[in-house]
Amino acid sequence: MNKLRFALNHMSAPSMSIEEFFAMAGALGVSGVEIRNDLPGNADISNTPARLVREAAERHGVTILSINALQRFNEWNDERAREAADLIAYARDCGAKALVLVPVNDGSGKEDGIRQKNLVTALGALKPMLDTAGIIGLVEPLGFSVCSLSSKQEAADAIVQLGAQATFRLVHDTFHHHLAGQAQLLLA
Repeated sequence: MNKLRFALNHMSAPSMSIEEFFAMAGALGVSGVEIRNDLPGNADISNTPARLVREAAERHGVTILSINALQRFNEWNDERAREAADLIAYARDCGAKALVLVPVNDGSGKEDGIRQKNLVTALGALKPMLDTAGIIGLVEPLGFSVCSLSSKQEAADAIVQLGAQATFRLVHDTFHHHLAGQAQLLLA
């Protein structure tokens, strides 16, 4: 029988520093963590060199499963490319296995035809960057009606279209899944 594994998201204790968060995970016997780049104060990785995050993870026996997140990933432009390059390098250098990719969620870019084109463009640009760094891209469709990517099926189709199944995975968030009204759990 497979043992159920748990991981902790730094959002569960956002006032803790990286060191404190990793120590807590280790003390709880949780070996996997997700760190974030959107928590102000102690948990903000933008002010912590990747090497120090890696050393803290090693000290506490935790694996950094992912960094959450490259925001607006499917609005690909020069600024997003720079953000992606910086976050992918940080993920590689701190020992993270993956980077969460969050789509535009403000009502723009959600028109049929446009959202699919934007998704394929962004994933196509991210693929070589992620592959070179050895990082997995975790595409997180959001179920909100204003989101430019709420369908896991559209995300899966784009990944297959690009032949990028080794580079990308889908995030299944039960909250977003319910909001999207997508009944299908497993995608072909």
